[in-house]
Amino acid sequence: MEKSLYRSDDQGRTWTRVGDLTDDIGGYPTGISFRKGKEGWIAAMYHGQDYVPLYRTQDGGHTWAVQQVEVPEDLQKGYANVYPPVFDQENDHHGLFIAEFVQDGEKTYVLYETRDAGETWTPLLYRLKGVQGIPVLHFDNLIMGRAISQDGKTIYTMDTYNREDWKEIKPDIPLQNVSQFLLRMDGFGWVLQNGNVMVTNDGGKTWNVPLPQ
Repeated sequence: MEKSLYRSDDQGRTWTRVGDLTDDIGGYPTGISFRKGKEGWIAAMYHGQDYVPLYRTQDGGHTWAVQQVEVPEDLQKGYANVYPPVFDQENDHHGLFIAEFVQDGEKTYVLYETRDAGETWTPLLYRLKGVQGIPVLHFDNLIMGRAISQDGKTIYTMDTYNREDWKEIKPDIPLQNVSQFLLRMDGFGWVLQNGNVMVTNDGGKTWNVPLPQ
């Protein structure tokens, strides 16, 4: 799989090729993010690597290197798929990324956090298993975590700033096969389920078809 990086300096109107990344980036990229103009990360899916596929550049994307991150001891027999870091707009020293560890046929989602601008990443204790993956599992504004179980019978929420573990909400209908999910702090939310939109106004407890405007 060939991989090339392009850069735009005019809000996407024109693009310039930075270089060929095929030899530098192993696996299938899931996304790219930059904290500063020259400092960025590419995350990737597993493709035979013996490391967590998170790659870092410090020269605007001309060169890339694997950034070593800690793997929880009980997950070291598996492999990881990684999703690109997101940084706080008000404090870009703080960021998060999600790693999906696959071991013995089971997926475990681990949240990694940095508070030193991406120099180091720490796996947080709060994990999830048996949930629908990215993008249903996501974090709003790097604070509020959201997820739905695979059987659709449980919604999970958590607050990273308050160091809260995942809390459970039991919806009145099963939310299986969801492709998009939003749940705001004020209790409003929506899901896209099998092509149909359902909404909630009480934090995910009850769901209904939206009323026509």
